[in-house]
Amino acid sequence: IYADPAYGKSVQIVSGLKKVQDLTLLKQQFNTCMAELCMSVKWGFGKVANYWAFLNYAQDLSVHKSPIVCYFLVAVLPTNCHTCLHGSETSRYFGLAPPKLDEYLKL
Repeated sequence: IYADPAYGKSVQIVSGLKKVQDLTLLKQQFNTCMAELCMSVKWGFGKVANYWAFLNYAQDLSVHKSPIVCYFLVAVLPTNCHTCLHGSETSRYFGLAPPKLDEYLKL
């Protein structure tokens, strides 16, 4: 998993390289590339949160008070369908067409 450097590093987590001024060109390119990919993931989460505003109310979404995972999964399906029909910031950024709706839903 690629994560923010604040999460540190472990066997499962890779993060951006610190001390930018001391990095080789290759390591700087790695940071730039991974930051762009990380941003595209944030765009996807942002689209879900934008269409399903209730997912932004952290005080109401507690692990012990509500089925957060179920809410998110239910929100992702129609959001992905919207992406199939209208594209997304991520698909435009990478110059890739999303799948057709019937392909996505395997109809």
